[in-house]
Amino acid sequence: MAATLFQRNFRVYEAADGSTPFTAGVEFQGGQVLLVHRPTQRGLHFYQAGAAIAQLAQSDVEELLCEDRFVARGDVYGCLGLLSIPTEDERWIKTLAVVKECKSHGRLLQQEIYHISAIELYFVGPMYSAIAMSHSRLIKKRLSNCHTLYHAQLFASGSFFFSMELSKSGDVRTLEEQDQEETIMSWRFDLTSRIQLTLLNKQTDVDGDLEHDERFWWSRVMWNEVQKHGINCMAWLIPVTRGSVELRTIYVGASQAKAALISRLSCQRAGTRFNARGVDDDGNAANFVETEQLIVLDESVVSYVITRGSVPIFWEQQLQSVGHQKPQLTREFEATKPAFDKHMEQLTQTYGEQTLISLLGYKSGERLLQENYRRHALASMFVEQLHHIDIGAICRSGDKIEKFSPALDEFETTILEHGFLHAINAKVERVQEGSFRINCLDCLDRSNVCQSAIGLKVLSDQLATLNSRHFLVETKLQLFTRVFKEMWQRNGDNLARCVTGSGALRGGMKTSILKDVQRSITRTLRGNFFDRHRQAAIDIVLGTYVEDTSEQYVIPDATLRDKLETALAKEQHTFTTDRPIQIVVGTWNVNAQKPMSLSTNPLTSSLYDWLHTGLKEDEHPDLFVIGLQEMIDLKAKNMLARSSAIAIEWAQRILQTIGREKYFFVLKQQLVGVCMFVFARTDHKRSLRDVRTHSVKTGAGGKMGNKGGVAMSFRFHSTPICFICAHLAAGKSNLEERNQDYHDITTKINFGKGRKLDNHELIVWLGDFNYRIEGSKDLIRAISSEGKHLSLLCKDQLSISRADHIIFHDFEEAPISFPPTYKYDVNSDNFDTSEKQRAPAWTDRILYRGRHTSCVHYTSIGSLKMSDHRPVTCVLKSKVVEVDKKIESKIREDIMKELRRQLASVLIICPTVLLRPADLEEVLKEYGRLVMIDGVRNTSAMLATFEASEVAKKVAKLHGKEILGEKVYVYSVDGEETITDLIKQHYKRTLAGDDLFSQEDERIIDDDFEHDSSDEGRESNDQPIDHSEDTNDLTDIRDVSNVQQVVQFSSRKEISSIDSDDSDKLWMSKSADSSRSSQQDITTSGHNHSQLHVVNPPPHRPVRPPPPSQSSSKRSSAVDEVNDLHQIQLSSNQLSSAVSTSSLQDEELDLQKPVSQKRPIRPPLPASISAKKTETEHSISAASVNARRCSSTDCANLDEQSHAIRPVAPPRRRQQQQ
Repeated sequence: MAATLFQRNFRVYEAADGSTPFTAGVEFQGGQVLLVHRPTQRGLHFYQAGAAIAQLAQSDVEELLCEDRFVARGDVYGCLGLLSIPTEDERWIKTLAVVKECKSHGRLLQQEIYHISAIELYFVGPMYSAIAMSHSRLIKKRLSNCHTLYHAQLFASGSFFFSMELSKSGDVRTLEEQDQEETIMSWRFDLTSRIQLTLLNKQTDVDGDLEHDERFWWSRVMWNEVQKHGINCMAWLIPVTRGSVELRTIYVGASQAKAALISRLSCQRAGTRFNARGVDDDGNAANFVETEQLIVLDESVVSYVITRGSVPIFWEQQLQSVGHQKPQLTREFEATKPAFDKHMEQLTQTYGEQTLISLLGYKSGERLLQENYRRHALASMFVEQLHHIDIGAICRSGDKIEKFSPALDEFETTILEHGFLHAINAKVERVQEGSFRINCLDCLDRSNVCQSAIGLKVLSDQLATLNSRHFLVETKLQLFTRVFKEMWQRNGDNLARCVTGSGALRGGMKTSILKDVQRSITRTLRGNFFDRHRQAAIDIVLGTYVEDTSEQYVIPDATLRDKLETALAKEQHTFTTDRPIQIVVGTWNVNAQKPMSLSTNPLTSSLYDWLHTGLKEDEHPDLFVIGLQEMIDLKAKNMLARSSAIAIEWAQRILQTIGREKYFFVLKQQLVGVCMFVFARTDHKRSLRDVRTHSVKTGAGGKMGNKGGVAMSFRFHSTPICFICAHLAAGKSNLEERNQDYHDITTKINFGKGRKLDNHELIVWLGDFNYRIEGSKDLIRAISSEGKHLSLLCKDQLSISRADHIIFHDFEEAPISFPPTYKYDVNSDNFDTSEKQRAPAWTDRILYRGRHTSCVHYTSIGSLKMSDHRPVTCVLKSKVVEVDKKIESKIREDIMKELRRQLASVLIICPTVLLRPADLEEVLKEYGRLVMIDGVRNTSAMLATFEASEVAKKVAKLHGKEILGEKVYVYSVDGEETITDLIKQHYKRTLAGDDLFSQEDERIIDDDFEHDSSDEGRESNDQPIDHSEDTNDLTDIRDVSNVQQVVQFSSRKEISSIDSDDSDKLWMSKSADSSRSSQQDITTSGHNHSQLHVVNPPPHRPVRPPPPSQSSSKRSSAVDEVNDLHQIQLSSNQLSSAVSTSSLQDEELDLQKPVSQKRPIRPPLPASISAKKTETEHSISAASVNARRCSSTDCANLDEQSHAIRPVAPPRRRQQQQ
């Protein structure tokens, strides 16, 4: 049945020519792909390396295919959009993703639901980037890297679904039917959205388009890559969601009931088992799933929604081996609270009142999550209570759903209060007002058992509601229960495969102990060897492989991109605010000493001396960043252990010193003995975002963590900041090893999602770098003992290496004015008196790099003597940028609209008749999405604006061709100011007799022309218009050598101009003056005025007023200037009486010949020849001379003029009496 409903109606063609070499400095043209809809022969043309997409009509497709430029590659079911894939050398390749195989799951609400079995990727071209421009190898059309392989496997998993709307005949709607937007059913079902949301949106916006729920719309990025080119994606692309769909048909008498269980996996924080945990700063929980249990019986629909998701706090789980994945918190309580509240607020706004049920166990790792989860729930205003159920103790064997059901008896009242959706004939009778949120560790097996039990309890209420209208018998009620129980079990298997690659454990379909062991081994193998690539494939599909690219504007047009950046820079002050910040950075090698011996009392020698030095009493820095080295004894057993107890003690002691009421603990990152802590002022809880950490081992060739560095990255407001705490190789002679350690840490730091060290605006290094002083040990000790240590700075290894540009390039260090920080006897001011007697050195340092950053205090603390190192403090002042995202988005959107209007607009001039906007729209919409059509007042010109410049380029090819039976001239519009210039130039060239298709206008019909919309030298349309400039510009128009053209233009304007009342009076007065002047000339020459009809005017059509203009004030100013141009041209009607009838008839006959057979254009007659003419002709010639002398001072000598008189074509339409 599926094969007859949904066929391979699309055919993919690829360019027949080979790959194009991509060399540095040469723009890559990329591959070309043509997607053709076979029933209608319409197509999408992907070219210019994916930077341009054109919607082609049937004739254009046939033209391309006749040229043998494309080769058919195969027939496919549909298209997903453009997918950008990175290569191993960090280039980006654009591919067209199409559905090669799919299978039907059945019908639901006039929708046929399919799951994707296989996709195919067709090469289009690379994305433009600095990385891509640095390569010169050939790009292959067929991609074979690991990313394409895992993308194919990802979509072949059977977890991606889409639906196709059925027509009245029961078949899948064709492309023509989708374009016609005909209403087939009373309401339309969207697979990405729950039914309640769809029905409520329909009630508020009856005629609105179907909107997809972006939380579950997995193909959104691929869709947007096509839509931004002005393509109607609803007619060409397939919206895809991921999860599980189970459908069953149950016969109830003569009716068919559809039982469905639809689980939608969120795409906002999706990933594999150990790569996506917790919550992000936007409140999106990892692997969040919305499950909808619904029944459709005749006109009745009942639906119930329940959700599951990861514990919504910041945590991670490192993959080691089976049973040893201990969860760890990655952000402390105060830093987590904003994200937790945001998640709960979103759930409440979306689903109503929330009832939280946690199924976490009592193991050490899960207990840590449960305690923090409960703590956040109690502190949140959006949660009343968190319920905890030990499902492991309840369901040890047997039917887990039956055993778990009694545990839900306490929620009977809650289930009734939440309710469910009931709709009849699209009319909502009742709505669901609350939902359960379930979680366990992985949100898979245990969560599915709990959701199944709740769903079956709600099912009885749903069936009772249907029974009141359809009288279900008891056997049917039992059948519904059995079917839904089976579907819930399959739902658990399907969701488990999405996350882990294997089915559910203990509770899935046909499970056993042996099967569970097999699946556990499969999960472990996939987690260790394949999940990294699967996660990369998911991130690429969702546009999160490199951060900040899923939502940013990807603009293929270089001109448009530059203009956007320039316009944003001018408006930056409206949405950005510079905020000064103060950061206290401290580093200390504590030599494995415990923090308990340190006092927090500011009146004694304590941590207070270290952390508050250089600060005034009323100063409260924004951040405290503290780095410790050798926090634990660097023994073999300690280097293998992962204990963080000592780090927690240090964090509590530091927080107590700086003030718990003023600061909160953000995060710590530890690598054996190296640990870094970040504390922030309490008013910055919502200012720190995207906190990420990374560590690099450099000990024992990168295998051990006794040496290395830890890095922490975050955004402070909108400014990315990075801190690196390092402990480099020791030993005076190991200078090269230290430099190598620095480079290893610098190159290996990777925070994921494309964020590396150089992506930060402020970078601070701190730690025990172990750089020593060159020279004799005894001499160094002697000089240091005498207090002349500053003279040793010239021998400092770090300073020498920096001067040689080996390390810390572009970093700054404040001048050192303190004694060496290494090495002292413990609890003494004496330098090392041990057997080795190590030379003093400044091993503990702090360096920084960033704009607007300076050091106000840099010193060591001699009062803390518990270690052989002295702590160092640096107080930095800098600036961060706070961006108002809402204002920025609005300004960016406004700028984009204006720029796209400028670069995607064409001016269409029809000299003979005023085209109706409605008729013109029917023609132009075939080329792409049309935004608006504006009529240029008092002219027959129309301004058509498209969403994409590629569409405008396609329409520009209509220059000189016919639209609706009329010849038109199409000009690209660079900006609003050029409308006047284009109309002037068009009529100047027409009146001067120039060829409208000369080489000068090749840009009009060139497919790859570019616009220069520079406004330099132009007069602003906001200023008053100086009509004297228009008069000067029209000197050649008023030249008598162009009399015939002037007369024709005046006649046309008399017919087709759209004037206001005042303009009509002005025109009539000028026409009257022109007529009186003509009568006087005719009387003098002895001719009748009625014989001087030089052209037949076009028929006068009733002209309807133009539609309400959506253009800007600039466009109105430009049109006003055109009006003045026409008034000046109309004043030249008095010259028309000087043209003879016989001469005009000869010229008209000559115009009807082909261009190649036309007679040469004759120059003006010399005075000697004109004297031999008749007296009448002589009078006309004299009148022409007088008119020419009056019109232009540049034409004093008539014999030297070579102006051509070009014949005027007779009008195409029948004459009409004026």
